[in-house]
Amino acid sequence: MIKISPAPKITYAQAKETKAIKSSKSTAPSISKKSADCDICGKLIPSISWDDFAADPAEGSYWLAYTIWYVKYSYSITYPKGKNVINLKSECVLNKSKSWVKVKSERLLDHERGHYLIGWACALDFKRRVLATDFSNSTRVAIDTEIKRIFKETMSEYVKWEKLYDDETDHYLDRENQKYWDLMIWDKLEGLRMYL
Repeated sequence: MIKISPAPKITYAQAKETKAIKSSKSTAPSISKKSADCDICGKLIPSISWDDFAADPAEGSYWLAYTIWYVKYSYSITYPKGKNVINLKSECVLNKSKSWVKVKSERLLDHERGHYLIGWACALDFKRRVLATDFSNSTRVAIDTEIKRIFKETMSEYVKWEKLYDDETDHYLDRENQKYWDLMIWDKLEGLRMYL
């Protein structure tokens, strides 16, 4: 399990133990396996561990692990002062029955957590986009259609981002790019924390 909180700037030698990375722009999360959740400024994202990877590994797959997540959302509409206001809940859920691992290592788990946290960034960015949309005079059908369109567009963008994550980190083998992506994912979540 991990706890993410802004970490002090440290050297790369120290980063190996704390999983925090020195950066002039921002700092990566510090990760503690003892914590149950990712803590972004007091807001929690449930964490994952190898215990959550319950599926049998895909036969013939050369991957060492596979993380499947999905975004679950619901919304309601209120009508203060005759205007539509959207109340939306959005979260990322690890699909435990489809996620699997062949070879367990902390480095690989950290990479798979990156996939999961990209899913959370997707869920929160989707919420941000919906809440930024003016639905004040829309019909229920128009609201539903637009939310579905926003969802599909957001998912498409984050699926591409997730593929780029694997390509640029060489599926966790490129340690330097993995550190870079850890920072990018952290920065993305930090920018979306108000939507938790």
